[in-house]
Amino acid sequence: MAALIAGLAIFFAAHILAAGPARAALTGRLGEGGRKLFVTVFAFIGLGLIIWGKAIAPFSPVYDPPPAGRAIAMHAMPVAFVILAVTYVPGRLRRSLRHPMLLAILIWSGLHLLANGDAASILLFGSFALYVPASVWLAERRGYLPPVAGAWRWDAFAVLVGAVAYFAVFRFHGVLFGPVLAG
Repeated sequence: MAALIAGLAIFFAAHILAAGPARAALTGRLGEGGRKLFVTVFAFIGLGLIIWGKAIAPFSPVYDPPPAGRAIAMHAMPVAFVILAVTYVPGRLRRSLRHPMLLAILIWSGLHLLANGDAASILLFGSFALYVPASVWLAERRGYLPPVAGAWRWDAFAVLVGAVAYFAVFRFHGVLFGPVLAG
């Protein structure tokens, strides 16, 4: 599980450094674009290690997920994908949800904890679930202001994009992440 732990550490360190008190120092030293590039590069390195580390982690059961956990996760995950898509379009939902990406991550992690009870899954999805409140706190501390609400058509577009993304990930989950969800 060393690769998974290293990936999580790199991923979260990049985000926390770029959002916390070190943000001004990083921006001063690297510029706004350089800071964003720094976060992106290290986030992708961390993400790659997370995916690889989870794939090679030994299966060590900690708890038995509820019998309906997997079905609930598969049926509720489209909500997380739609909320994630809302993050990137200037609709009304983006403003209403305030932190849509973080909400999507919280739903994603919670549903995966409902469907998986092994140590690596608890570490992965539990880490992201714990990261969300910390990230919201850091954003609010910086004086985060949600964007101006846009047109409803963008929300409809986000629903479409989220649904398509969900079905693509559902279909290719085995290729991308290991466990096969669709035959």
